[in-house]
Amino acid sequence: MSHFRISHGVRTSLAYGAFAAITNEPTTAAGSPVDPPVSGSPDLVLESLSAYPAGPDLENGMIAEALLTNNGDRATENGFFTDLYSEHLPTGAGDLAGSIHFWIANPIQPGATMTVTTLLTSTQTQLSSTRLGGSIVESSATLYGQADSTGAVTESDDQNNISQGAEVCVATDDLYEPDNSPTEARQILGSQSHNINSLTDEDWVYFWAEAGQTYVLATSSLGLDGDTYLYLYDTDGETLLAANDDYGGTLASRIVWECPATGTYYAAVKHWNPNVSGCGTTYDLSFSEQHLLFLPLVLKTAGLTLAASAPPPSAVPTIAPTPVELATPTPCPTPTPALPPTPMLTPTLTITVPLTTTPTATPTATASPSPTETEATEPVPPGPPPESPPGAATPTPTEAPTPSTTREEEPPP
Repeated sequence: MSHFRISHGVRTSLAYGAFAAITNEPTTAAGSPVDPPVSGSPDLVLESLSAYPAGPDLENGMIAEALLTNNGDRATENGFFTDLYSEHLPTGAGDLAGSIHFWIANPIQPGATMTVTTLLTSTQTQLSSTRLGGSIVESSATLYGQADSTGAVTESDDQNNISQGAEVCVATDDLYEPDNSPTEARQILGSQSHNINSLTDEDWVYFWAEAGQTYVLATSSLGLDGDTYLYLYDTDGETLLAANDDYGGTLASRIVWECPATGTYYAAVKHWNPNVSGCGTTYDLSFSEQHLLFLPLVLKTAGLTLAASAPPPSAVPTIAPTPVELATPTPCPTPTPALPPTPMLTPTLTITVPLTTTPTATPTATASPSPTETEATEPVPPGPPPESPPGAATPTPTEAPTPSTTREEEPPP
């Protein structure tokens, strides 16, 4: 070393230190004492762990989120690791088996809360898979989290560093994706299997329809979290013609529609809840023409028109109960012996017969009636009609009133 000199003298003025006055003399004494660390200890708690599907902008992965709190009365002083496990419940610090992700956290103060998140996009091979209709595969797992997984923080209780299990599920896209707009719509000829693979997923189809024909669009076989909303659009893919949410007391949808003009029409299916997607949202979409053969109840309501066009084997002729006319030959009415009421006319005829024959030379017939008999108006009790003379068959009922008048005009014998 060179160009320096040691002096034991005290200098109170330095040319290069004129900007500040030195008032204290240098000393070799130690600095102020440092207080010992405060008492207490940190207490990390993993409050919650959740996972939910990410949107299409995040590769349709899964977002995992953990909430951490320091419930102690002292800062953690050190940073620490928090690990995320799949299908493995950790036993404590140092157990890293089954870890699929970890976070590094800075020290946190007493009472402070920290939220850590991550996007999982390659967990498909780590989850148990179930293949559904078409190309849809649902993979599920149970996730666990552990704060301070390496034991960097000294705390009195580390059992609350481990979270409860969180059930998660990841679903692959259906066979018809992408089909999220009219321009991406897929043709439907019968039935298709779909799912709501992301929060913004819409499943569009198109079909050819002829004027005057009735068609049926319907969803069925809904998953546990399925709740479809069905829309029908005009040939422009924009004008809404019909929509249906729930049909027949279920969460499925159905539209029955008569085509006004021949052309290509569109339909779309969405989930009723915009915050639900992924596993459990599968459904089948069907398109068909409506035929009476498919709806027996309609045959009953239209029975008259169908009967008119039905072939003879329908035994319609038997409906005309011609046998009932055969019952008419049972002429129970022909027992016209009920005409005995007509004999009530015959008593008058019995009287009129001798009166009409009064001009004849049989005086005995005219002398037989006595004055008492003329005064008696009591009718003769009905009896069998007497045999009339051959000429008496000519009188008609119209002549009956005339004899009574003639008898009154004749004087008694």
